[in-house]
Amino acid sequence: MEDIYQIKEILTIPNLVHGFSFKESGNMSFNWGEQEEVLSNRKAFLSKLGIDINSCVSTKLENNNNITIVDKKDLGKRMFDKSTLISGDGLITKEKDMFLFIVIGDCLPCIIFDRKQEIAGIFHLSWEATEAKICRKAMHIFLSEFKSNPEDIFVAIGPGIHKESHYFKDPIQKQLPGWENFLEDLPNGETSIDVISYNVSQIKSFGISQDHIFISDIDTAQNIHFFSHRRDKREGNQQEGRFAAVVGFRSKIL
Repeated sequence: MEDIYQIKEILTIPNLVHGFSFKESGNMSFNWGEQEEVLSNRKAFLSKLGIDINSCVSTKLENNNNITIVDKKDLGKRMFDKSTLISGDGLITKEKDMFLFIVIGDCLPCIIFDRKQEIAGIFHLSWEATEAKICRKAMHIFLSEFKSNPEDIFVAIGPGIHKESHYFKDPIQKQLPGWENFLEDLPNGETSIDVISYNVSQIKSFGISQDHIFISDIDTAQNIHFFSHRRDKREGNQQEGRFAAVVGFRSKIL
């Protein structure tokens, strides 16, 4: 098994660096482990991508649509402890050699980037953030604030829970408008929730081509090489953890 999971379709993008850690690389969340151990795990994972932890920034995830545009003054924030200097479920930067870092345990890690301007964003797509239209907000920022051309925007959704594993009896989404096309009633009386398709629909509404959207086929609730809140809860595992997702653009090599 490789040390880092990557989405092959975006590996050819010049200067773009991205990756997702496997469970075997250890827990990456301060909420689920001791600070020194988590810090060691983060450093080891990032080093495999040639990234220094001091070149990263993270955010306190809150299952909302808050997005922070970060720059070099934000380097190191929430990378070394649980400080809450930045909170919300999205980060965007136009800075080079600055890397955006979040932790994941089933919710979808989403990378959005402008290939031409080399602007990178990372987003935590929980169902609540999806309901709050975080992808729609992200696209507004790219197109309005950064003047991105839709033809230059690419999207990659990493390992996360898929609809085949995401089902409940009478989920709250049945009461919320907009979810109708992303729910499927199952023969056992439960309802499957397709968070991936809902977010893709938000992204495509801005003119992003389907062939610029790449989705990992890894369902974290089924794949034992990734942390999964749903699987741990189902199996009664009290020792949870989270894996990491990171993205950023390096400076051009002359």
